[in-house]
Amino acid sequence: MSELKYCHNNFCSLGCQDEWFAKFGEMAVDHFGRTREPKRTDANSAWHKNYKYNYNNGSNSNYTYYFVNDLLGQRIPITEQQYDDKDLVRPS
Repeated sequence: MSELKYCHNNFCSLGCQDEWFAKFGEMAVDHFGRTREPKRTDANSAWHKNYKYNYNNGSNSNYTYYFVNDLLGQRIPITEQQYDDKDLVRPS
């Protein structure tokens, strides 16, 4: 029996995933909504939170949290509490 370990445990291999998309991909995109025009946003609305896991051979490993704005090419460090705050959506 194959183990389902790809695409959120829906496929047994990347080959199976590719076969499924070749057969049903068009139908899925039509169902969930095809993008007909590029989505636009201004730089002030382009902020999102992200984090990086800093692996240090198992000891003293930690996370670094930050705001990112890819349009402006900026990254601003924040605390874990700021990262977890759902109401904080952009730097002040």
